[in-house]
Amino acid sequence: MPTVLKTVEVSGFFLIDQNPIYVLRKTHLFEDLIERLPSKSPINNSWIGLSKFLHFLNPEVFPIWDSRVAKHFGLKNNSKYNKKDCYEIYAKWLINFSEEHDFQFLKERILVKYGYAISSIRAAELSLFLSSSQKNFDSGTNQA
Repeated sequence: MPTVLKTVEVSGFFLIDQNPIYVLRKTHLFEDLIERLPSKSPINNSWIGLSKFLHFLNPEVFPIWDSRVAKHFGLKNNSKYNKKDCYEIYAKWLINFSEEHDFQFLKERILVKYGYAISSIRAAELSLFLSSSQKNFDSGTNQA
């Protein structure tokens, strides 16, 4: 179940620019923005929530960091993966991963089936998200 937005520390974003939404939508480099943010996430004090917010504004640059994907990398509890450095490491890795691998087939299938174009980053995320729950699909007990 999605988490309800409880707190937004707008001052964290004003370290970036006077118009943070514009900057988030127009940035082309993940590192330029993330490195300027404080270690405490400005959205619900959650790097997972922040990653979803950033991805919504600019899906070509910001990947989603999710508990299911974190488990794919062996991180099993919130205190281990809901941190700025975990998101930074994951995002840099995923950006490189999406550039190194061809997700064209997946991107085309989603476009044909749903009429929606996704970025290479989103295609890479989707493959990780689905592979993290493969055992549930294999056993027929999907607990999504």
